[in-house]
This record gives sequence, structure tokens and C-alpha cells, in this order.
Amino acid sequence: MPGIDDDAPVTQLRRLKFDVDDNPIAIELSAVPFSLAPRLLDEDLAHLTVHDYFSRNGVPAAKSRVYIDPVLLDDDTASRLNLSPGQPVIRLRRLTWLTGGKLAEAMWHIIRPDLVEFFIEHSVLSTQDR
Repeated sequence: MPGIDDDAPVTQLRRLKFDVDDNPIAIELSAVPFSLAPRLLDEDLAHLTVHDYFSRNGVPAAKSRVYIDPVLLDDDTASRLNLSPGQPVIRLRRLTWLTGGKLAEAMWHIIRPDLVEFFIEHSVLSTQDR
């Protein structure tokens, strides 16, 4: 994790996510410093979101940045997602920082774009109209 000492313990979550029809839609890898979430693995990992965990446990997460990259599937990832190797998919990389500026989480998802909808929403109102 960027900015985290090499010998600092981290908790890693690697999960395969499914849609309501049991189709694999994403692979997630998340790393969180153990000191921020010592009981993370006691959670219901099938439904856990790290940001919700932070909120419920008083971890002062302040902001996240998400990068969106097109990538080609390697053999192992393609097999897990029931796709062909070399197929283009979406990779989301998210970094979350604490209020003091230290990194709280580094996460990435490899997502099947044929089963997930993406959108960006922003307000077009001026600050005077709010």
C-alpha cells in the first residue's frame, strides 16, 4: 500500500462478487492497515463494504479517488469470471484517505462490463440555485 510501512500488517480481502442470478460479475482485492480495522475479518464478508465498516467503527475516512482503466483479462481472472482470456474489462482502482491524509484503503475491482452499468452524475446547478 502506498505510504504504508513495508512491515506494517494489513488485512487483505479478495472476493468474487456475484449478481442476483449467481453470475460472477467482479473480483475485488482490498487492503486495509490492520491498525484501522483489527476486527474486519469478523464481519459478514459477503456483504461488507469497507467504507460502511469505517463509518460504523469511527475510522475518520475523508475522501476517495477512483481510477477507471480498461484492461485485458489474464487466464486466471478470465476463468473466475467465466470469460475468455484477453477480453476487455473495466478495472476500478480506489484509494481512500483519512482526515489526516494517511491512506486508509487501497482497492481494485475487475468488473464485467456486460453485467454492470456505469454512470457519472454531477449537478449542473450553480451554487446560488442550491
